[in-house]
Amino acid sequence: MPLYSNELMGISIEIERIRAQMIKLVEEHGFMHPIVQQCSGQLDLLLLSYYQLDKQLKLKGLEEYAY
Repeated sequence: MPLYSNELMGISIEIERIRAQMIKLVEEHGFMHPIVQQCSGQLDLLLLSYYQLDKQLKLKGLEEYAY
């Protein structure tokens, strides 16, 4: 399995962990609580990392087939 795939899988697992944590925090504190907002920010960063890495993987795959 390529390194990128392993990294994507790891980020995906972390995204699901943080998402579940955020749902629990929302149920306990409400949407606007600072701890929920912090968790949401973490989730945003993970999602950005995932999409950037996925894009790199796709571009690399296209480059390999171009030659």
